[in-house]
Amino acid sequence: KPYNITIELAQLPDAVWKKAIAGMAEKAQFSAELLAGQMPKEIDEVFRLAGTSLFPTTRKDLVTDCSCPDSSDPCKHIAATHYVLGEALDADPFLLFELRGRTKEQVLEALRAARVGEAPVQGGPSTVTEIPKVTLGKMALEDYDRPREALPALHLSFEVPVARGAVLRQLGAPASWSGEALPADMLSPLVRAAAERARRMAMAEPQVEEPEVEGTVKRGPIKAKAKAKKVTG
Repeated sequence: KPYNITIELAQLPDAVWKKAIAGMAEKAQFSAELLAGQMPKEIDEVFRLAGTSLFPTTRKDLVTDCSCPDSSDPCKHIAATHYVLGEALDADPFLLFELRGRTKEQVLEALRAARVGEAPVQGGPSTVTEIPKVTLGKMALEDYDRPREALPALHLSFEVPVARGAVLRQLGAPASWSGEALPADMLSPLVRAAAERARRMAMAEPQVEEPEVEGTVKRGPIKAKAKAKKVTG
């Protein structure tokens, strides 16, 4: 049977929310991003100025429990649930507002009212709403590593490059290099020969006699022999 896991996040007091929303209204960038449906990256600044943090910082802020026999806290099941919660927050960062006691609509309504100097309407941020729950769907073991959607198709190109050895020339010579010839001049023929052979192999082109590169050992094509073995039972 599955274990029951509970994660409790303390709601912020009304006074903290009032100061935080006032701080959001004072920052034009914060207001613009929030009203556009985006969570500012430095959103915790206004909450710290209000005397707290939007994120849990102490054990009192975040209480976890699991029905498994493991006595450690967090256990591996709670840790896995934290990852699921993290994915939910990545998909909808405003879920963190709800976990702290305010819905996205309540925060935006109070922010608009603060921007124009009006009081929020009845039933605004002072109303405590039910905290949403994250429910995991059933998953078979063989589906755990299966992609959720089709992987993008790979498009490979084996065209001959316009400029050969460009990367080697961009890398230049290391500081400890003492040879007269540059590394690009020495390595470029080797890289060119290896790239041409790899291209022919990828395109299934017939093997041709490649020019001998100075400083290398000339090798002929490798031939493989396969023998069939008859198995009787």
